[in-house]
Amino acid sequence: MSLLEEYKKLTRNTNALEYYSEMGVGKGGRIFSFQNTNYRYLKSFLTNYETFKQGADGVDRSQWELNSSHGQENLKQHTVNMLKSRFFSKNERVYYSTRKGETLELIPADFTEEEKWIILFLLLIDAYFEDIPNYILVKTQETYEDFLVYNNSENEINNIILNFIKESKIKDMGELFNNSYVYFDTFHKPYGDFDILANYTNASVEEKHELYEYINREYKFYKDEISKSKSNNDNISSDAKNILLQYNPDCLTKKFKPSGVYNKNMLVDNAKILYMSNFINKNDFRDFADFIHKVVNEYSKFETLDIGKVFQFIFSVNKDIFEMCYLNIFNPDFLDDVTTNISISPEDEKNIIDKAQNQIIIEDIEEIKVVSSVLKKKALERANYKCELEDFCGCSSHYFTNKKTGKNYVELHHLIPREFSNDFEKSIEQIENYVSLCPRCHRFIHYAVDRERLMALNYLYNKRIGSLRLKGIDIEEQKLKSYYKID
Repeated sequence: MSLLEEYKKLTRNTNALEYYSEMGVGKGGRIFSFQNTNYRYLKSFLTNYETFKQGADGVDRSQWELNSSHGQENLKQHTVNMLKSRFFSKNERVYYSTRKGETLELIPADFTEEEKWIILFLLLIDAYFEDIPNYILVKTQETYEDFLVYNNSENEINNIILNFIKESKIKDMGELFNNSYVYFDTFHKPYGDFDILANYTNASVEEKHELYEYINREYKFYKDEISKSKSNNDNISSDAKNILLQYNPDCLTKKFKPSGVYNKNMLVDNAKILYMSNFINKNDFRDFADFIHKVVNEYSKFETLDIGKVFQFIFSVNKDIFEMCYLNIFNPDFLDDVTTNISISPEDEKNIIDKAQNQIIIEDIEEIKVVSSVLKKKALERANYKCELEDFCGCSSHYFTNKKTGKNYVELHHLIPREFSNDFEKSIEQIENYVSLCPRCHRFIHYAVDRERLMALNYLYNKRIGSLRLKGIDIEEQKLKSYYKID
């Protein structure tokens, strides 16, 4: 079967057509889960943050404006993305903008769209959509793995993406159907017996050209019918509606139909996110400064921007916010290395603990280090420098003496992982969330098979949930399991 024949066969299959052209949950039309009608590209986060802040910041949810047609809150559609991006935090029924969110407000008005894009990208790559830490980087790795199935090297894929970004600057959507990236973006996962991308990558130049010509004709017909049949008030006439209702568009025409959800800008955004995220996944960085310099310089290879102006904003305005994003990506357990050997008076320790108890989220790196050092010391003392899985795992024989403290060497583990701190109405930097574990058990709870990890997690959950709830931190056991990726 030729490439065009298989493509036409897919178009005649209602389920396959919907899978590749729709954006709903479980469909294959979108790459990233945060994408929907209101979040088609990264810049949507900037405009939607402004909308959400205006209507929700500090406002009890009972006072949110309702939609007159369906009675639901107008801002409801933004709550998940605003929380998972850490642009907002929540306390009971009230949402508050975070310092990370407020960084968006500080982006200079004279920044170009390209300069705004890289700022948004750097602030979003540590977001935890679908409760997956660093979701965009993880999803990019999965997508590249899908691409690589089709006998393409990573360099070839990068060239396909860069070629598309370059062509998108001078071509409209109809002209881009002859670019390979469109097919990678849409068909990177097979559906049933349909594997368009496999046929596409193995097809001859003549077969690909035949497919391009067919899609271009279909797309032009659909676009022209909409354009020529609009009345003076921009409503489609009844005759045109009948024509379009009877017309069965091919998959890519249906997906990228004029005035539809998908458009060229969304395709370009996907390409840029994938390319830049793969660059991060495949490179090593000495430190935060090296990371920023390499990422911004790589982006400047295909987008025009004032690099100095971008560096000035990142390093001078809110360096600690960008640095926290960096730590969340590359060293989420950086607090494990915070020393407990600090000189703080008992009164100051109490004040630090009390302040942590009353905060929703701690965003300053130096502050969180101080809080962690105090709580870590108290937690280890409370556990008498023993492993809290000792009775469960029988690990008392694994102890050895820490040469710095003269006590058993134990490590600090967050029962609720730091990556998900923004899901809670109180800071999870509480003694009740700090667990003392021996090195063996610390690795066990991270790396053992799920059935073994589950038993240990259940043990710790039952041991701590009562005291966590007293501190205003409530979590269902099933939710905690999902954080640990245990089914």
